[in-house]
Amino acid sequence: METIDKVLKENKHFPVDPTAPDTNVNLKRPGILEFSMIVILIILTLFTVSLSVYIIFEKYL
Repeated sequence: METIDKVLKENKHFPVDPTAPDTNVNLKRPGILEFSMIVILIILTLFTVSLSVYIIFEKYL
């Protein structure tokens, strides 16, 4: 199995910037703000669906 360094040394057309920042820094877990926004979105969706179902059943039954 070839190592990554050997493959990168052979592939001269694929340069690697050693001063590039680590890409794993940006992959952080979602905070409380995103979680609360998702919860509010789910509650609004359920409220809208239940309200529309109630209106349809009151109108046609």
